[in-house]
Amino acid sequence: MVQSYTRESTVKIDWFWSRDRTTWFEDRNCQYWIWASTTVKGGSIQAKYSNPWIPADALCILHEAKGPILDVGGGGAPYYGSAHIVDIQPFSGERLGSNAWGYPDDGNRQAIQWSEKQYTQLDVCDCRRWPFDDRQYEIGLCSHCIEDVRDPSHAVRELSRVCSRVLIIAPSRLLEQTMGVEHPRYCGFHNHQWIISSDKDTIVFRRKSPIVNLRGCHIRCPYGMTLKREYGAAFHLGTGFHARECAFWSEKDDFNDYRQFILPYLGRQDIFESDGRTHDIRTMVWYLKRRFLSTL
Repeated sequence: MVQSYTRESTVKIDWFWSRDRTTWFEDRNCQYWIWASTTVKGGSIQAKYSNPWIPADALCILHEAKGPILDVGGGGAPYYGSAHIVDIQPFSGERLGSNAWGYPDDGNRQAIQWSEKQYTQLDVCDCRRWPFDDRQYEIGLCSHCIEDVRDPSHAVRELSRVCSRVLIIAPSRLLEQTMGVEHPRYCGFHNHQWIISSDKDTIVFRRKSPIVNLRGCHIRCPYGMTLKREYGAAFHLGTGFHARECAFWSEKDDFNDYRQFILPYLGRQDIFESDGRTHDIRTMVWYLKRRFLSTL
C-alpha cells in the first residue's frame, strides 16, 4: 500500500548567503542542496543543511519511528536519527555531522557523530544484493536522492527488502514541470533524471525528457516567487514497494503526457509565494541575464 502526499512543509529554513569557499550552494535562493562548513561549540550545531522541499508530515514519520532507520543517499546530508547510512561517497564524519538535518524543533541541536561502522559506501544502482538482512531496518529513507540515480528500480527493490517501510522524499511532479524554480530557462532541477509519482502500490519513475521545457508542457514561476511548499514537496510511504519506469518513444505522446498533467495549473497564481529574497537592480540584472542570455 502506497501513500502519497504533497502537503505543506513547516520545517524552519536557515539560508546561507556566504561567498566563502567553505560554503557551497546552488543559486536561486539557496533552496536546494547546501554543504556548509559547520562549527560546533559546546556540542551545539551552529549551521546545518537546509532544504525546504521536505514535508513536515515526513519528518513526523521519522521522529515517531520506533526502530532503526536506514538513510540511503544520505552521505552528503543524513537524517540526524539514522542508524546507518548508505552512499556512493567515501565516509567523512565531519561532513555527516555538519549537514545532519531533521532535528526536532525544540532548540536542542546536539552534534551527531557517526562511525565508519555505521556507514556503507555503495553504489545503490549496482545490481548486487545490499549487505543487509531482510527487514533489518524499520524505515528505509531515501530523501532527494532517487530522482538522480540511473536505476531507481533496483534501489526500490532493495529498500523494500531490507526495510519494513520505505519513505521516499522527492520534489513533486508539479515542481519538476515548473520553469524558474532553480533557473529561468529550464524546469525543476537540472540534475534530476526522473519525475516521481505513485499509482496504487507502485512508485512510477517517469523519465524527465527535454520536452518538458517546450511551451505548453510546463508553467513558469513568476519573478520573485517560488512554488508554495504544499505544491513542491512530496513524499511516498509504503511497504513492499513495486517500481515502474516510464519513458515515451513518441515525442508526441511525451508532449501530451506533460500537457495533460499541467493543464489544471495553467494561469493559477495561488500556488506561488514570495521567494523571500531582497530584490534590487542587481538581482533583476542577474535574473534577466540568466533568462535571456542563457547564463548560469
